[in-house]
Amino acid sequence: MKKRREPKILSFLLTGAIIGFVVFGLVAILNPELENQWGATYSATTAVGYMSVFGMLLGAICGAVAAAIAAGPGDPSQRRRRKRKGD
Repeated sequence: MKKRREPKILSFLLTGAIIGFVVFGLVAILNPELENQWGATYSATTAVGYMSVFGMLLGAICGAVAAAIAAGPGDPSQRRRRKRKGD
C-alpha cells in the first residue's frame, strides 16, 4: 500500500505569515500617505508595525487555506478505519 503524505501545516502557516509580513510591510513603507480618515497621523514605524502584524495574520490564514487544499479530502479507506476504531 502506498502511504499518503500529509502537508506540514506549520510550514504553510509560517510561510504565509512571513510573506504577509514582507508584503504589508513594504506597502506601509512605500505608502506616502500616513494619515487616516480621522486626521490622525502615524509615524512610519507605527504604520509598518501595524501593517506587518495585519499582513502576518492574513498570510497565516491564507497559508491555512492552502494547507487544507493541499491535504485534500483524504483517503476514504482511512476514514472508514478511524470510524471503526471509534465504535
